[in-house]
Amino acid sequence: MTTIPFNFWLRRFGIAAIWLLLASSALSAETVRTYLIEGRGSMSLSVPEGWAEEFDTTGDGLPPTIRLQDAKASVKVLITPLLSARNDPAFNSTANIKEFMSQVAKRMEPTAVERGLPLRAIDVAAGRGYFFWATDRAPKPGEYEYLAQGSVPTGPFLVQFTILTHDPYPMGTSKGLAIIKSVRFKPWTVAQLARAAFAIDQNKSANPAHTGVLRTKCVSQFCYLSPVMRL
Repeated sequence: MTTIPFNFWLRRFGIAAIWLLLASSALSAETVRTYLIEGRGSMSLSVPEGWAEEFDTTGDGLPPTIRLQDAKASVKVLITPLLSARNDPAFNSTANIKEFMSQVAKRMEPTAVERGLPLRAIDVAAGRGYFFWATDRAPKPGEYEYLAQGSVPTGPFLVQFTILTHDPYPMGTSKGLAIIKSVRFKPWTVAQLARAAFAIDQNKSANPAHTGVLRTKCVSQFCYLSPVMRL
């Protein structure tokens, strides 16, 4: 599984990406972004109102990533859902996530101020994931000083995330972690999937609340989500 370097995301922010139409259902000060995953179901996230969203498909050896940021660009959240190409049921298990994130944290230590990067548990609807918090040892002017990186399960997916912020933990990660905790996957029945497939073929949405349509593409042992169209 690909490890995400500390400042890799910073080099991607200025590159053009495919913007998805923001379809909102008001819930306090949040909007619900729902993505139709072709042939599988839907994935949703609760995002603070006013946050921008784009689907970064610029490549650079990493899968497409959902990028969210607040109006002041003080917090940025990168979300990359992955699937097992072999349908391995343990792919997004708590034990595998913990082991994987332990390895990521160890590789991150040389670039961090902290001498150790302990894992912190994060519970979501589908189970438990893990993340760590790090301070950049030598940030350049304008770069983010703090980073949180982790993985959580949802449905068959392993959802990798990175939170970049100018504020230290825990204040700096509170909004980003709330978004991650809200992730939900809803599998569809055969009939629902058939209706959705017809709607996609007609370039329409089976549900007007959908933000966009995503399709799974597999490379080696992993599958990632790629945008098909805007809705």
